[in-house]
Amino acid sequence: PQPFVANVLATCRDDAIHRWLVGDFRVQCGIAKSMPLSGAGHIPHLSRDDSRTAGRNSHTPGKSSMPTTFIIFGASGDLTRRKLVPALYRAVLQKRLPGDTRILGVSRSELDDESYRQRLTESTREFAGSDFEEEAWSSFAQNIHYLAGDITNADDFDTLRETLDAMDSGEGTRIFYLATMPSLYAIALENLGRSG
Repeated sequence: PQPFVANVLATCRDDAIHRWLVGDFRVQCGIAKSMPLSGAGHIPHLSRDDSRTAGRNSHTPGKSSMPTTFIIFGASGDLTRRKLVPALYRAVLQKRLPGDTRILGVSRSELDDESYRQRLTESTREFAGSDFEEEAWSSFAQNIHYLAGDITNADDFDTLRETLDAMDSGEGTRIFYLATMPSLYAIALENLGRSG
């Protein structure tokens, strides 16, 4: 698999998801310009031209044969509530992502799956506007999970790896979104690389 960084690090095995991620999702969420990741294998650099082309050529992925998991660091923050989760919810509604797409939120707040889902229910109802449908959201929310962890603590990344392996058996697309201060990007990528 070919991972890349934008303030997203992804292990993408689904071309349609890759095109959507670097095209439409970048536009919706204001993802920062791509950057190389040193010390963790080859990371292709995505230029602005790559992003524009991806957005024009994106198409609806069908039912994915492999799971897709979004891991959001800074999961209890404002960007996640206002932009990321509503964008992912809309993408699933529009069938631009597989319906079984999972979200794993990672943040220092002491929450469990249910309390995290409740927080996101309230915020998505507000920020998704007329796109919010109770039944559709309820189905989507069943694939939202939460893990308490500190982005600066290397041991927490071992727990993250174990959690993800239990969720997807080590297969499929994992997309890591850093909804954090830029000053935390380097330590996050270092810990991700170290933990495998």
